[in-house]
Amino acid sequence: EQELGAKLFFRNPNKHMKLTDAGRKMVSYAENIIELERKAVNDIRAMSMKLTGTIRIGVTWAAGSDVLYEAIAAFRKLYPEIVFDIHQGNGYHHAKMIMDKEMDFALVSQVGDNYEMNKIQIPVTTRQVILVRKDSPLAGKTSVTVNELKEIPLIVPVMINSKRGAGLIKESVFDSLHIIGTYNLSQSAIGMVEAENAALLTSEAMASTVDPSRFTYMPIWPEVFYKVYVIWNEKMMEDIQTRRFADFLEEYFSQNEIVK
Repeated sequence: EQELGAKLFFRNPNKHMKLTDAGRKMVSYAENIIELERKAVNDIRAMSMKLTGTIRIGVTWAAGSDVLYEAIAAFRKLYPEIVFDIHQGNGYHHAKMIMDKEMDFALVSQVGDNYEMNKIQIPVTTRQVILVRKDSPLAGKTSVTVNELKEIPLIVPVMINSKRGAGLIKESVFDSLHIIGTYNLSQSAIGMVEAENAALLTSEAMASTVDPSRFTYMPIWPEVFYKVYVIWNEKMMEDIQTRRFADFLEEYFSQNEIVK
């Protein structure tokens, strides 16, 4: 305090000491210094040793998988002995696997509030769209409003159904929709779209991979964009290769702008 010329603590003989505003600021700087030291130690250790091992990553049909794979390729140029184990599945399932130490990272289009996760937004977004058969009443439209979906059998992600719109659709409107099914992987619901002549609520990244001779898609209006993240939990990390990859991702994606 003498060196800084500022009071860091409120001192009361009968109570515990409390931080002043200057004290809280000092703690923030101290935490940043500790984190910087950890990254410096990891970097130096990685340079002086052959980094090996496996990194487990969960992916979905969210946009951004190609961007993530480019990051993986760049990381493997630095550490060619690293093996990546790629799993496909639902983002919320992958989040649970991270907490259970069965997964290290996951690519997701929404970040749930059920788990405390580290996250970084990757430089891409994707629109929310409706996928339908070519002979659907909605086919040929350039866009569709949520109100226009009320008369159409609708299939939605499990997360959106369980959270009554999950912030992407207003609850009052969501409750009026004719939902006939839910899914955790959108590709698994394509058969139901075809059999029921239903509409599938999904991302443009997924819809663009479906056979265009049988299906078409159009954006929701007003447009809704999914943000895409890589998530992990550093408290669950026990291996140096996973910590190094987390640091690498933060550096790699912090240099890129978010694009639509």
